[in-house]
Amino acid sequence: MVLKREVRRKNIIKNLFSIFLTSIIISLLILAGPVRAISVNLDINNIDVSTETEKEFTLKIDYNNNETPDIKQIDLNFNNEATCTIINDIVSGCNFLEFTNKKVSGFTPGFGYGYGYAGSVTYTLLIKTPLLPSNFIGKEIEIEAVITDSNQQISDTSSISITQSKVIDDESLVNEAYTALTNKRVLNGNAALDKITSNLYLPSRLKGLEGVRISWQSDSAGIISTNGTVARDSLEDKYVKVTADITKGTVSKSKTFDFVVKKKVPPAVVNNATGKIDVVNPDEDIVIDQSNVLNLREIEINDNGDKPVVLNLMSLVTTDKKLNLSTNSLTLTRNTGSVTYSVEIPLGTIIQGNDDWNGLITLPTIKGNDGKNITNGNAELVIEVGSENVKLTFDKAVKITLPGQTGKKAGYIFNEAFTEITECTSSDLSDPDTLVAEGDCFTNLGADMIIWTKHFTEFVSYTPTSSGTSNSNTVSAGISSGKSRPSPGSAVAVPEAVPEEAVEEQIPAQVESIVEEIPQEKQGFF
Repeated sequence: MVLKREVRRKNIIKNLFSIFLTSIIISLLILAGPVRAISVNLDINNIDVSTETEKEFTLKIDYNNNETPDIKQIDLNFNNEATCTIINDIVSGCNFLEFTNKKVSGFTPGFGYGYGYAGSVTYTLLIKTPLLPSNFIGKEIEIEAVITDSNQQISDTSSISITQSKVIDDESLVNEAYTALTNKRVLNGNAALDKITSNLYLPSRLKGLEGVRISWQSDSAGIISTNGTVARDSLEDKYVKVTADITKGTVSKSKTFDFVVKKKVPPAVVNNATGKIDVVNPDEDIVIDQSNVLNLREIEINDNGDKPVVLNLMSLVTTDKKLNLSTNSLTLTRNTGSVTYSVEIPLGTIIQGNDDWNGLITLPTIKGNDGKNITNGNAELVIEVGSENVKLTFDKAVKITLPGQTGKKAGYIFNEAFTEITECTSSDLSDPDTLVAEGDCFTNLGADMIIWTKHFTEFVSYTPTSSGTSNSNTVSAGISSGKSRPSPGSAVAVPEAVPEEAVEEQIPAQVESIVEEIPQEKQGFF
């Protein structure tokens, strides 16, 4: 009997000890918290760089019950050749990946004394395929996503193919881009490759040529930067070689431009009695700034008229590319000895340039007639004012006098496309400022043709061919003629090459001014 009691007592003690030990273990587990349980899913499909300029994909991080998100860093490793790091939704380490969105879902209170939660965090990311390393194309690329969460790392791996299905098309697009990068377009109103006085236009892509990218190299970035900014030396001209690398997929082509950046010149001398500048050296730009602008009324050049001469208003243009003739009118005159061409800009006119305007205006310049695509006509006189491919508009009508051209028809050319100018109506002549925005008309005065216009470009007088007259609705570059805009479906003279206006997307450059920049509230000059 005593033996049985002793055995029973020992069993009770053993059971109590087991219960006590189990309780301690459970308590320790509760205090330590649950085992972390996080999973990662990388969802991305194959890429064809010929048809896809962007590729969106997702990275989903699932937190199971009793987990709290604490993402410190995400690393995306592409084939052990490039690593993109995401910290606080900011991508670094590569230029072809962009963060677009982050979605947090779930995370309702879990168990375990209310410590934890459950849910997911989904990142939406974007690959810019034109920026992918060229050696990725034609390969299987392994992408490893590594998530650093508190003190642990979780990863997932996915493989994709990066292909190029249309190599021939890519080559064609690169060639089109090469053709579109003409000297004239890159010059951006500068007189010539060897007469650079203000910013160039160096685009990074071309409208209508999806996926084509252009990168620029300069052998003297302090004089011409890779975004086109020009800094003129005070002592001497500078020779600079700039190269465009045009790429799509695995196809690439380079185009080189050799420039001469002219040294700085002092502001032009104005005759204070007459308000006139007589141009002595047409090889130099005519610099106008606050030191000489108040008395300026006329600029005259005496030569044969065919050499481009540039008026440099760079320091007077506001940041929104405007210039206000608030004090005087301005007449630009070209005297060849036998005839005088003139452009009269009235007092109070606001000149508006496009985003790429660098403050240059080409004075009236006689151009050759050959190669001009005149609809149903033969060119008699071609004169460039402003720039053929830099858009300048006016809120008041500007008067252009073409001597000896009475009885001819009139038109203009912008980016190689021809538009007929209609004859002025009586109301146009009574108040030319009533012309529509960017509109124009022409009339005759004695032996001369008078063109009233609200934009600058190449203007043409021409003789109609016997087959008929030009279509007055022919348009280019969005500029309308006469009193009304052309209707949809009207005829358009389209150049064979890629239009130079197709070049776009470049960071506007502010060139170093000869004088300090005018505060914008002064609204220009004159």
